[in-house]
Amino acid sequence: AMYSYYTSTIQASLESKAQTAAGMFRNYTETTYLSTARQFINQFEEKTTIEVQILNANGRVLMSSMMDISGASVSSPDVVSAIGEKRVKPHIGQDPDTHDDVISASAPVVYNNTVVGVVRMCTSLRQVHAQMVRIVLVTSAIGLAALLVMGLLASYFIRSVLDPVIRVTETAKRIAAGSYGVQMEKRSDDEMGELVDSINDMSMKIDQAERTQSEFISSVSHELRTPL
Repeated sequence: AMYSYYTSTIQASLESKAQTAAGMFRNYTETTYLSTARQFINQFEEKTTIEVQILNANGRVLMSSMMDISGASVSSPDVVSAIGEKRVKPHIGQDPDTHDDVISASAPVVYNNTVVGVVRMCTSLRQVHAQMVRIVLVTSAIGLAALLVMGLLASYFIRSVLDPVIRVTETAKRIAAGSYGVQMEKRSDDEMGELVDSINDMSMKIDQAERTQSEFISSVSHELRTPL
């Protein structure tokens, strides 16, 4: 998603810049627009990151903002579309001439309904790929940190809830087995603490009832054994 966002943003920017530049030259003939194109390239603020190429109607480079490739033929799909279809059709992928991964957009320069040249904006995808690597690394680190925090929180909540439940269960089993009067340590004042108080109170009352019953039985047995 991030890669698609970056590439689509760059593509839209290149397309807009190419159309704007080509629009500046529509009122010039093939011979007169070249001098204006050279001035445009010299004043282009992003020429260090975006290569501006001025091509003739046959797809040959007349001038470039980054290197002297005059005379080179460009067969990129965006150039073919600009010359043959007179429309801007951005290209993302490998450049057929340089074999580099690029994003490019070419806009036709039209004079009297005839394509007299092409303005091509091109930038390498290397920076985008590097940015994607950084984003993946940062996102992975954040994801791992989030999982670690979630694991620690889950462990804490399990200990804070499960451990008291285990203690209560064990105490209840001891009471059921006959250990009347056994008491649990109260470690909190929340609902679990109230449950501990209730179990302790129940254990004491059962112990008292058991003692009372034992004393009563012992007293009755003693009286029955005593001769009249």
